[in-house]
Amino acid sequence: MEYRLNISDITPQTSEWTCKVQVIEKARARQSKDGRTRFQIAIVQYQMEEQVAVALYGDDIEKYQNKFTPFCTYLISTAKVRTPLPFTVVERIKEDNMDDPPLPAPTRLNIVSLANLDQQPRNAEFDILAIVVSCGAIKIAGVHGNKCRQIIVMDTDPHHCIFTLWEDFAETDGNELATQVDKHLIILAKRIARSSYADDNTGTSLTTRYNSAILVNPFYPQAAELMNWVKDNEETLRTYAQSSSSEATSSPLLMSLHDEAVPIANIQSQPAMQSFHVEAKMLLLDDEQRFYELMCSKCKQFVRTSIIKAVDCVNCDQHAMLPPRCRFQVEIADRSGSAIATIFGESGENLLSMKAEQIYEITKIKNEVMPLQQRLANKVFKVQLKKLLSRASDETPAKLFILSYVEKQDAPQLPAPSTFTTAGESSKRELGNLSSPQEQKELITEPTSSSKRQQIERTTPTRKNASSSRKQNIEPVTAAKKK
Repeated sequence: MEYRLNISDITPQTSEWTCKVQVIEKARARQSKDGRTRFQIAIVQYQMEEQVAVALYGDDIEKYQNKFTPFCTYLISTAKVRTPLPFTVVERIKEDNMDDPPLPAPTRLNIVSLANLDQQPRNAEFDILAIVVSCGAIKIAGVHGNKCRQIIVMDTDPHHCIFTLWEDFAETDGNELATQVDKHLIILAKRIARSSYADDNTGTSLTTRYNSAILVNPFYPQAAELMNWVKDNEETLRTYAQSSSSEATSSPLLMSLHDEAVPIANIQSQPAMQSFHVEAKMLLLDDEQRFYELMCSKCKQFVRTSIIKAVDCVNCDQHAMLPPRCRFQVEIADRSGSAIATIFGESGENLLSMKAEQIYEITKIKNEVMPLQQRLANKVFKVQLKKLLSRASDETPAKLFILSYVEKQDAPQLPAPSTFTTAGESSKRELGNLSSPQEQKELITEPTSSSKRQQIERTTPTRKNASSSRKQNIEPVTAAKKK
């Protein structure tokens, strides 16, 4: 005899049963660790939102591809009970079935707000519900050359961040999101984590994991609320999407959510660990700076050396090569003052129009100076910055770094950075990056040296003062070789 049971009533000793369930999640099909079994896990729930994992194996994956879909109600049965459940679909319960109606839309969610991402442990998995506002193209990244795609997600507060989709997620889910990005789809991303990818220079960002799942426009009341917010803010989202798109990079740019630019003189008054933007010119501080740094290919830890080589990393205790990453300083300036910013990763490569490997070859192998000042001449940028927490007193300028930048078209001409009058030590702000926790600590505590101030305030040497520049260990920009 067949019994209609609740999920909680089914045990390994239950021989024959039928259960009415609603599919709330269906993960991608995967191979077992030994490669012999192909399986797919789905999460179903009963009326009281009790949840259980059920499994599809082999040919059943394709058999039920369009017959066992999320947010539909089914009768399922099985002869064995284990974790997860193997099962057989008996029938789908249709919406117009008055005698045995489908289950109501699910409401049980345990999601993390985008405002609280910094509080999540680095390797902890969690869920988010957010709006997709921009979507980049697939690119190859990471030490092992993995495929990935970066998207920007946002909530109603509004908070936003970069979400990196890796491998199958970049192709399958990413293609769906990219083709409908103008519709600002709602996604429920399950079992994702904070990112540790080295090229993430955008502060806190997100990444998929092996067992993640991405549900598009899920049938939750919370998602319906987001959809209504999207309708009311369509123009704002469209404007943001346009400003975050970049032809120079395959990744979207995480732009400031506030239209008003902050004068550089007021940077110190901005909240710590929050982004803001300025409109300013950018000037390379020193053509002879290294323009790159080296990091462990395994753990991405910054290594204090200038030569690419294999090392035994003291951070991850593995033998690894040290690939270069672009990193250099620029001076940003508007009519109110000037500051120093560090830019790195893909953003830095785009500004210089060359890869980190090319920079290493020019500056280290060929021992040449890169004459790059003309690249930024007479250009005004919308620069997004983020200020780090400072452990020193309030009088000590906080460290900041560049999140993104966009060249402004038809921008008013600003005075050249070298013409600004600065108001002592506090008017110069050295910006760091977040390539490693140890480096953050050093950037936060390291005071600005007088030698750095001299480099900041110097102008480009002319032929007449080239000899005096050499006496001060400063090479003219036109020099072909380092001293």
